[in-house]
Amino acid sequence: MDYCASARNLEEASGRDNFRFVKGDVNSTDLVYHVMVTEQIDTVMHFAASTHVDNSFGNSLGFTTANVAGTHVMLEAARACGDQIRRFVHVSTDEVYGENDSYDEAHGNQEDKTRLEPTNPYSASKAAAEMLVKAYARSYGLPVIVTRGNNVFGPNQFPEKLIPKAILMTARGMRLPVHGSGKNKRSYLYVEDVAEAFDCVLHKGETGRVYNIGTTVEQTVLEVVTSVASLMRPDAEVDELIEHVDDRPFNDLRYYLDCSSLTELGWQQRTPFIEGLKKTVAWYTRSGVEEYWGAGAVERVLVAHPRKPGDKAAGCTTAAELKRRELKLIMSSGQLKDLASPSADGGSSGGSASAPKFLLFGRTGWLGGMLAKLLHDGGHDVSFASSRLEHVADVEQEIERSGCTHVLNAAGLTGRPNVDWCEEHKAEVLRVNVIGTLALAAACRAHGVHLTNLATGCIFHYDEAHPQDAERDAETLVAL
Repeated sequence: MDYCASARNLEEASGRDNFRFVKGDVNSTDLVYHVMVTEQIDTVMHFAASTHVDNSFGNSLGFTTANVAGTHVMLEAARACGDQIRRFVHVSTDEVYGENDSYDEAHGNQEDKTRLEPTNPYSASKAAAEMLVKAYARSYGLPVIVTRGNNVFGPNQFPEKLIPKAILMTARGMRLPVHGSGKNKRSYLYVEDVAEAFDCVLHKGETGRVYNIGTTVEQTVLEVVTSVASLMRPDAEVDELIEHVDDRPFNDLRYYLDCSSLTELGWQQRTPFIEGLKKTVAWYTRSGVEEYWGAGAVERVLVAHPRKPGDKAAGCTTAAELKRRELKLIMSSGQLKDLASPSADGGSSGGSASAPKFLLFGRTGWLGGMLAKLLHDGGHDVSFASSRLEHVADVEQEIERSGCTHVLNAAGLTGRPNVDWCEEHKAEVLRVNVIGTLALAAACRAHGVHLTNLATGCIFHYDEAHPQDAERDAETLVAL
């Protein structure tokens, strides 16, 4: 189990005839398939994920591994079970939409009309996972449902999240950290209401559909923290209990959902925020709650910018420090051990702003060759990269050594001789096209180099209703 999990959350279900707990890794293909077959699983509700956004800025590759590759394993195991699987519910997040266009307008993101615009590594990994889910639905006929939910709060939640952290810090007499101005709006649903929403989707939802799970009641982060402080310390000056700290590298201003599809199934919010908050405060202030996740777990997260156990850069708060830490994590994964140190300020690898210098990945492909010819004919300084995307250390070193100002990525596995090849070589395709591209983006970011990634029109869905797709069209990214 991950650091934020606790087997004690399963105590109410243990002992029941229809319950069995299997401790394992969502990325273990053999184990996941074995459990589905031996237990004759017919319904999958896929909640497993890395979810803490703060951590994703410093360990984005870990989020891709858990959220994208892990989802792929679940899907592949379900596909291999054939008609045994009657329903596969994939739990996503409201963050895949990105922030709303308006800070105040009451027009929520709609499941079938709002395009996905994730803005942080966590939400990007969840959006990528959704594309795999949709691809398996179309390619293999897997009966899937996707949910995208607002923030959840209530008892038993690991206290790295805003509300339980604020409760425990207030109980200890600590000041409550608020990222940035605290004006970012969020919507919170009490955990019992969310459980009822999933029960409703599971039994009444239509396969192939996406359902938003949320509330129309919005609060700023500052208002949420103020509510906690006022409830627990009614005689104190709230302003004296709060401190504003460094913001995230990027922090969406608002996620507002249109949940009419869910309400049409018969679900409705039953617990007002303050009522749920009182129940939550009562649970976290009871005796023994701090040992719920093991010794020292709570103390570690009661800070402004927590990190997972073992992270050496737990105190990083600046963007430059986070960039260096992310790149080190990528370079140290698997067999990659060497890392060329970024510059002290996390800045550019060199080059003149008035004379761009291009480094092009994909020299053996038709598109890469044409791009190089166009740039060369235009008098630009362009060279081919000799490193391969999956060899991350070589990529980082080549970017630094080349002194490029712009990277063009036309590399990738597209199939030999056609896309069917990719179906039988999923691990290689993910390693190059997903992990390799992510690592290239991290290396470019660390050196201040502009990256242009050339993707494929195959991510769009064409039919009679959509004979031609434009980049800004709503809901066009549908993997086939």
